[in-house]
Amino acid sequence: MQISLYWLNELLNLRGYNIKFLIERLTVNGFEVEECKKVIAGKKISVSIIFSTTANRGDVLSIRGIAKEVRLITERIKKIRVVPHVRNVQATKYHFRLRRALKRVTYYGGESFYRPRRIRYNIVKINRILLRHKRIKKTQLNEFKWRIENTIYRSHKWKRNRLYYSKAVFNTNEPKIYSKFVCWVIEDLKNLTSPQWLQKKLIYSGFVPQNNINDFQNYILLEGGYPFELYDFEKIKLGCQDDNFKLKLDSAGYKQFFAVNKSNYVLNHETLVLKANDEILSVAGIVPSIKYAHTDQTTSFLIEGCIYNSRMIRQQSRLLGLKTTRSIYYSRGGMNRDFLLDSWYRLLLLLKVSNPNMKCTLHTTNYSAQKEEQIYHIPFTTRYHKEELIQRYDMWIREKRLAQIFGPAYTYNPITRKQFQFSNRILSTHIEYYFQRLKIIYMFSKRPGARLREYWPTLYGDMPVPPPPLKNWWKANYSPKEGRYWVIEIPKNRRHDLKREIDIIEEICRLYGVDKMTSILPNESKQGTEDSSYQIRKKITLCLLNEGFTELVSYSLVSGKTKKNKQHINLINPLSLDYSSLRTTLLPNLINIVNENIKQGNNVFEGFECGHVFSKDFYGNYIEKENLAGIFGGVKLKSRWSDKSNNLSWFEAKGKMEQIFEKFNIVVLWESSNIVSDSKILHPYRTAYLYLSNKQFLGVFGQINPILSKSLNIPQHFYLFELDFKVLVLSLKNTLKFAYKRYSLYPRIIKDLSFIVDKSISFNTIKESIYAYGSKFLVDVKLLDNYQSSSMNSNEVSLCIQLIFQSYEKTLKTEDIESDISEISLVLVDKYNIFLRN
Repeated sequence: MQISLYWLNELLNLRGYNIKFLIERLTVNGFEVEECKKVIAGKKISVSIIFSTTANRGDVLSIRGIAKEVRLITERIKKIRVVPHVRNVQATKYHFRLRRALKRVTYYGGESFYRPRRIRYNIVKINRILLRHKRIKKTQLNEFKWRIENTIYRSHKWKRNRLYYSKAVFNTNEPKIYSKFVCWVIEDLKNLTSPQWLQKKLIYSGFVPQNNINDFQNYILLEGGYPFELYDFEKIKLGCQDDNFKLKLDSAGYKQFFAVNKSNYVLNHETLVLKANDEILSVAGIVPSIKYAHTDQTTSFLIEGCIYNSRMIRQQSRLLGLKTTRSIYYSRGGMNRDFLLDSWYRLLLLLKVSNPNMKCTLHTTNYSAQKEEQIYHIPFTTRYHKEELIQRYDMWIREKRLAQIFGPAYTYNPITRKQFQFSNRILSTHIEYYFQRLKIIYMFSKRPGARLREYWPTLYGDMPVPPPPLKNWWKANYSPKEGRYWVIEIPKNRRHDLKREIDIIEEICRLYGVDKMTSILPNESKQGTEDSSYQIRKKITLCLLNEGFTELVSYSLVSGKTKKNKQHINLINPLSLDYSSLRTTLLPNLINIVNENIKQGNNVFEGFECGHVFSKDFYGNYIEKENLAGIFGGVKLKSRWSDKSNNLSWFEAKGKMEQIFEKFNIVVLWESSNIVSDSKILHPYRTAYLYLSNKQFLGVFGQINPILSKSLNIPQHFYLFELDFKVLVLSLKNTLKFAYKRYSLYPRIIKDLSFIVDKSISFNTIKESIYAYGSKFLVDVKLLDNYQSSSMNSNEVSLCIQLIFQSYEKTLKTEDIESDISEISLVLVDKYNIFLRN
């Protein structure tokens, strides 16, 4: 999205604010700023910022939403602003009078802090304003009447220790396809040219002005984030052959749909469309039909303002393979239905400036997506709540949990922006300040199960905001205790993504500043213990690593075309064809990994993987279990220096497996078998079943199938095994504990030393002497070459060893180790009578 700082400055006091600091704060708070550029519109130049946000923050895809976010993270003062560039002062005056009277009645979406007498007085005042101004009476009366009735009802509701009735909706299993659906008809629009100030804002935001109704539509989209759809009202009446047609959301059926983007789509019963009688106007929330699209000559419009379910829109877009601006906004979610009419009033006033004689009527309205819902009056007191029927937005934030996640931080005063001493825990009294910035109503409590609305009258009385925090609250420092928490209520504009305790904690950390949090781990006085399952898994992993294996990790999702020994379990709705099935064995993935490394010219390695596989039992139930699989061989080795390199034989591979089982401390029985089911992967005559001493099946071991190795062009002397990990864990008897040490952060220095020595002296003896007389910087000694020629004596051999030096405290220089090498050489000459070579 592209936002203009010129437009943003109309809402917030950003004059003199550093743009680089604003970009930095947006980046820290989870917004990816892609570009900052200058945009020229007429004679004015504005700076625009192009940014992208996460999928759950659809509420910031408008100038209103991003202004709230910028105000939240920068703590800028909000400007008191009237609607600009509206010449019809009479309509504006009544509009503001009406909104002001309504705000006195409702707060936070209908919660009243006034007595019924005051409410009745404001209702009379609102009716007078509506009767006095006839042009907006039809469009606003039904909505205001609904909100006023809810306000009167709620004014008597929160009386403590009194039995009252609450409206509850019995929800069916079908998900809601929309939360609000409203359609209006506007007629007699003769002048649709957009003003210059509106075109400038569109240019600043990356839109190209068209000087028609589309400019107003794009402006409302940018300002409020609500994608209204416009249709030609006269075309709809001609297509339906009925002036009083009815709108409905229904299944499309199997039909051809020609969209406004001049593309043809095939609809089915899963596609949701908007119909006027039986005529399809649009695919709901995505794209309209070209048959009923408006043109520059259109004077009567049907305007659809709906808030669809984001999941439904994503499914529709995926089925059609189509993404539009409207579908992107709907798929993000986060639209507040209470602000939908505000955006509609804004569009109405903008059009009324150049069309004072236009007519506006409400065509269709509905607040619920369920067709046959019933409203019941369910009695309950404040002590007993019907949780399964009444949806509440109370949440509990544990003080101790917040301190654990927040970790150590500097004592930071967000008002003066100063840092104090370092603290090992978060200051608990900081949180109330951030609750106020997030517009969250809160209450500190010690009683479990407390409800915020139970104490609403006694907590705040007639105050519409929470009480101010204590003085010098940023200097308080006390340890969080068990059983202390905040009871909070989430504001409406954030209820779509703040649903869990961890979401609120993330918002608090974001406002505090992730850059102000330290990366120092706290000092724990007590060391944690490892459970038995982790110790066994670590023992198995270390045993295989010591045998020269490399640990591998691969996806559980595989392609249906993979070479397999069993039928894979196909997914109903896969992401792609390459990940369309669940694997039933680990062996194909191991073979593919080795094959890809050979193709890329890498060395052949031995690897193992511990992963999940899936299968079906006799009754058709799905089973998930964990297996341990490995692959080794495929490279020629020599048992002695003088021998030739040979491939690993089946018996040598069997001996290597027995060494691994000996380290596991288990006894395994081998049983040869002609495996038919695994013949596509394993050799049909060089495969064995593995059993424990109690005849329990452990796994399978065998050589790779020569047909498969030939088709993949890999060596035939690869050996595979796959073991049941659960059976293996139960069979292990002993566990080992290992000590770890940190690795050095400084580079190594490697020096080679060549000399001639007597054959009777072994390399291990020389290695022990080098370690004994070497310095603390000597970390490893390796044998590189063992050479013998005719020019040397028969009882002598030439050795080349590699000395590796490394420090844990500094970067070594060549001068630091020259003395060590000289001392080692003198010791070897004196002790073993060696002859140093150049």
